[in-house]
Amino acid sequence: MNYLKTAAVSGMLTISMAASMLAGCGKHINGTAPAVIVNGEAINVGTANFILRYQEAETAQIMQMYGFTSGSTLWDTDISGDDEAEEETAAESTSSASSASSASESASSSEAASSASSADAEEEKHFNTYGEQYKDSVLTNIERMVVLRQHMADYGLSLTDEQQAKIDEVAGETYEANKEIAGAMGTTDADINQAVELISYEYIMHDSMLEGADIEVTDEEAAQSSFTYARFATTVTDEETGETRDMTEDELADVEKKANDLIEKVKAEDDIANADITALAKEIDENATSMQTSYGADDTIFPDNVKDALKSLKDGELYDSAIQTDDGYYYVVRLDKEFDEERTESNRKSLISTKEQEFIDETVQGWMDEAEIEVKDGWNALEVTDSRPYVVKAEASEEDTDAAAESTVEAETVTESAAEEETDASSESAVEAETDASSESAASSSSSAE
Repeated sequence: MNYLKTAAVSGMLTISMAASMLAGCGKHINGTAPAVIVNGEAINVGTANFILRYQEAETAQIMQMYGFTSGSTLWDTDISGDDEAEEETAAESTSSASSASSASESASSSEAASSASSADAEEEKHFNTYGEQYKDSVLTNIERMVVLRQHMADYGLSLTDEQQAKIDEVAGETYEANKEIAGAMGTTDADINQAVELISYEYIMHDSMLEGADIEVTDEEAAQSSFTYARFATTVTDEETGETRDMTEDELADVEKKANDLIEKVKAEDDIANADITALAKEIDENATSMQTSYGADDTIFPDNVKDALKSLKDGELYDSAIQTDDGYYYVVRLDKEFDEERTESNRKSLISTKEQEFIDETVQGWMDEAEIEVKDGWNALEVTDSRPYVVKAEASEEDTDAAAESTVEAETVTESAAEEETDASSESAVEAETDASSESAASSSSSAE
């Protein structure tokens, strides 16, 4: 997952967090205790918890935006194995949310690294809730950041004065935007500075790590054919129960007729190649879906019989019969361009970017496999749970909806609750964390943060 949204601007890192505030509640936390030690280098709880909470808040926001969760029953979802469907849903939701975040400008590509962690190691872990699983993925990403920093010198790189100044600037703005809740997280301004610095390394090292890498995308891999389709569902969903059933023979015959009626409508147009298939499909059935898209050699989205039909056409031609597919539709398709130059070039860039990231991930994973990593009690004591939520609170604008305004009020209420709990919390947990952590590790962590 992305830890924070990031962007490389003129070769420097910036984080779009200055207008946002984390809100949450929790017990008093000893931020100076070590959270994880990587090859002898300690990252303290204050830094690790800040990265965890920001990412938790951002992920919850994205998942709500895309309708995967209401926000109240996300992290405590049971994935212990008693309910495989819930575990699968949680995993799919994470992937979709990550994809949405990565698609935005300046999104981090660190989720790929998390997914690339050792399969054998993952099999040994057991998580009861999605929050536990999510927390573990963030820990992997923190470990990745530290390993990157430790190998920076391998490429003859170090932070420039300009980069350090930018990190200091962003960290200062970030702390000011979040200082109301920072104390409850055990986080100082120095911890946030270290978090921003850690996040910067992959961007600073990106080009150097790719020097000499053999990244190639063949013409066949990149090639894209564009087409327009309309499709009519061959299943029925009960609006009250949400259950889906296959259509009866009579219902199927009606859907097939609609698809063939659309074919006749398109054929009746003066210019079939430019006919508005979407509009014509809506005239027949307002529930029909239609769009222009593309596919290539590695496509797994569209059924094989749809792709086979398209391969038999020339540019601008309409397939002359409805295509029933196993995924529950009747398709009507028109080949727009057998070779779409614009989409091919876009796909080539996307594939190159993917292969570059895979190369970096494999390199870093090799370092992580060799690293000595010790997870400390300071990290283990942290929880990702619906009972203590962290959310992103942005400054309200005139364009904000009433719902957004209500969300802001809720976030402020949670912040106040956190502050009260922070004040009333006993120092018992802090003493326990201090006792567990060696003073040498804590000092090392403090030095790293500064």
